[in-house]
Amino acid sequence: MSSATTRVGMSPAEIGLTSKELRRLDRFRTLVAFAADSQPSGTLLPQMQELGFDIIGPAPIGEGAFELLRVEKPDAVALRIDDSDAAGLSIIQKIWHDFRVPVVVMTDASEGAFFHDATVAGAFGVLHVDSDTLDVDAAFTAAVHRGSALAQAIHRVDQLERNLANRRVVEQAKWKLVQEKGIDEPEAHHYLQSVARNTRAPLVDVAQSVIDGKPLPKLPS
Repeated sequence: MSSATTRVGMSPAEIGLTSKELRRLDRFRTLVAFAADSQPSGTLLPQMQELGFDIIGPAPIGEGAFELLRVEKPDAVALRIDDSDAAGLSIIQKIWHDFRVPVVVMTDASEGAFFHDATVAGAFGVLHVDSDTLDVDAAFTAAVHRGSALAQAIHRVDQLERNLANRRVVEQAKWKLVQEKGIDEPEAHHYLQSVARNTRAPLVDVAQSVIDGKPLPKLPS
């Protein structure tokens, strides 16, 4: 059994997720991509195969690689970038922002400024092309689990913000009904719920219609 597989059993407490939220991975699906004139490391593919990774590509960064990300939904991207490739570094952020897939950079640049720049750009790991198999395993294992945890956290925050925004719309609509129809707050809330139920529309949509002054259907007494 590969070390990549054995590390899948990290306890949820270590990554901030419950066991139900963390997708179990038998092997990492990894898109191998490269920027500009860089080519995938000659040792990277054999190392990934040895670790049992499900390899997609290699593909040059561009619309073709982005389409693979959309269709294949890999767990990570192994991105080859050399030197201070500003365009390549900007791709790291785009991949995370658009697809929520963590990037591990492979490079022949010496440690120092480039490693720092890649990390600041959003790389979940940076490896020299001469890294050994254990380093490759550790980098991708950490990247996949950290990426999963961060994506879940971002999703929760987005959901909370949407719920809060929806609640504000409903509250604003209720108080408009209170002022215009002379009813109390519980009656206004019941009215909004009744319209939503009878029209099979989301409560927030009904509330927004009230705020916008659109006519709502009359309900039976």
